[in-house]
Amino acid sequence: MKIYDITLTQFLLLGNLGPLKIGIDREEVLTQLGEPPSWSAKSRKEIAPLWKYGILQIAFSSNRVWYIGLYPEDEVDLPSAFKLAGYFPTDTTTHEEFEEYLMSEEISYHPDLEDPSKDTATIAINSTTHIYFSDSKLVYSIIHRDK
Repeated sequence: MKIYDITLTQFLLLGNLGPLKIGIDREEVLTQLGEPPSWSAKSRKEIAPLWKYGILQIAFSSNRVWYIGLYPEDEVDLPSAFKLAGYFPTDTTTHEEFEEYLMSEEISYHPDLEDPSKDTATIAINSTTHIYFSDSKLVYSIIHRDK
């Protein structure tokens, strides 16, 4: 299996993690990342709408990737095909710390105004990439999805 260098900056700006990107089919995911350790309950892996590789979740629609989600934990558990370089948040990273990272990388962002009731607990990088924070203002997820 090939090893891919990945960065959070690449994911935020381009929406891909190595070969993993919106639109590739289920077989390509299997080829590049191997078997998923788990998938959505009550489904066979072959038809499951959600595959899980540690903190990485991949959702399929019509057998193609439409959603890539990262759910930070205290340890970064990614597929063995990925070699992470640089910064990556944990489940204790605050909203303020994440904004500092974005500014240090000169990544433009703004509060996500999709749902005004959420206050500023969501940051949008663009129309397809968002960072969600818990009620306690800690990083909850980093999502890239199809338009």
